[in-house]
Amino acid sequence: MPQQEFVDASAIIAGEDDALSLAARLSQAPRVYVSPISIYEAVTGLARKCACPIEDAEALVQEFVTETKA
Repeated sequence: MPQQEFVDASAIIAGEDDALSLAARLSQAPRVYVSPISIYEAVTGLARKCACPIEDAEALVQEFVTETKA
């Protein structure tokens, strides 16, 4: 049985080499967890990394949360 997965901010925005592996694990997990603090950190980190408005970063992170059913 697949494990439950907890996603932190770095997993959301870092673009690591194992991103495809993470995506596969998330799609197989019975439940994906992400904390409000991780969402906040992901939004602010993404806005800083991409030099985009906070609203744009928030929309992208929310899309990730929705797609992973976190």
